Amino acid sequence: MANHLKPSSGPQEMKGLNPNDEVAGIAKKLHPAENIMLVGHLPFLEALVSYLVVGTTDKAIIRFQRGGIACLDKDSADRFWFIKWALMPDMK
Repeated sequence: MANHLKPSSGPQEMKGLNPNDEVAGIAKKLHPAENIMLVGHLPFLEALVSYLVVGTTDKAIIRFQRGGIACLDKDSADRFWFIKWALMPDMK
């Protein structure tokens, strides 16, 4: 992906994205003004989206397919993020 997207600072490895890692640490590092892409595995990414959008990992709000992507954003006046769009490989 980095070859096609050509991020200005290049791809960077980030610890804490393993499938069963806690999401709160990564969530605290995210800022909506930074245009970043996180690439990881399930169930971590589903849990992270739930945590960002509703504040808990107890409620699943998205089910990724392998290779699926989601774009999140955050209103600066709000505490929570929202899903702008999602794309799954097997959408029909």
